[in-house]
Amino acid sequence: PVNPSVRSHIATDAHGIPAVVAHHLERLVENQSLVPSAEGYALRSVDDFRTTSTVADAAKQRVADLLRTLEPSQRAPLLAAAVVGDSVHRTIWDQACDDGRVRETWEIPITRVLLLDRLVRLGVAVENEDNWRFTDRAFRQAILAIAAPGELAHAQVAVADALSASPNEGLHAIRIARLLWEGGQAQRALAAYHRAVVDPRPGVRVRHGDVTAVCDEALELADDNGIDTGDYRLEALVNQGLQATVDSTDSTPRAHAVNDAAERWGWDSAAASAHAVLAGRLATTTHTAQFEVHLAKARAALARVDPTRMTTDAETQLVRALHLKRRNQEAFDMLGPILEPVSYTHLR
Repeated sequence: PVNPSVRSHIATDAHGIPAVVAHHLERLVENQSLVPSAEGYALRSVDDFRTTSTVADAAKQRVADLLRTLEPSQRAPLLAAAVVGDSVHRTIWDQACDDGRVRETWEIPITRVLLLDRLVRLGVAVENEDNWRFTDRAFRQAILAIAAPGELAHAQVAVADALSASPNEGLHAIRIARLLWEGGQAQRALAAYHRAVVDPRPGVRVRHGDVTAVCDEALELADDNGIDTGDYRLEALVNQGLQATVDSTDSTPRAHAVNDAAERWGWDSAAASAHAVLAGRLATTTHTAQFEVHLAKARAALARVDPTRMTTDAETQLVRALHLKRRNQEAFDMLGPILEPVSYTHLR
């Protein structure tokens, strides 16, 4: 038992949150900050108790204490695990730690087995048969927050490569692309995004929510110095992401953002898609003049698109917008080129 003074310190800071109580007690024991007294264990020094106000703060303090006991080169396996996720698959973790860049940049004198054993004893991790997990997400987030940018970038690329080499690569397609981008590999990230969303290989599974986020991420990629904004894959990503959100409430601001980027980078296909989406959003309103403006701009941009270089769903969106505006003959006339490979005379 601890004495009333220690209990008071912890109770005041924990606000009734058991995880914070546990973090404080574990940290005090590991740092040998408690000494026997007549009323139970007491603080060796009042300075040994540093107050925190949230679980995240307590976890960050706990992780900082742990990292201080490791050599700089011993942090690699821990950081790689944090990048892998809340649940750490042993095979992915091993491959990420064995990556050539990791071995060259970080020598690992402490084995992963010993490190994991220590994490389990400290209550930071629990083991399962094929993986292990952090006992609280706050621990993982604290590790990532404390990591130096260079260390984190190396770990992100190593984990992306490990996921790419796994049998379930298709399930991690978007995550691989994001890790490569966050790790400073813009060109590789663009290629990975394109393979995942625009030209997926067999076995690739991408959630709808991930596709919608790709539009915003591709726009951010365009501002990366390592990316050629004339690369057709970037514009194709923007198009695909925009089309995935056409019926969502945030399609209007996203379409405006795409149009701004299209004007900046000369993306005719993306401009056509953006104006077509905006026309569709206005088709059922009384803002007819604005509808006509976007309709005209979409058609003008479409006329500039080289079909051998870029495909677009802008035509489909324009047909939809015209139909919603009850301009069915115009919509039908646009369907001609779209359905030309298929006989559509039976539609008349």
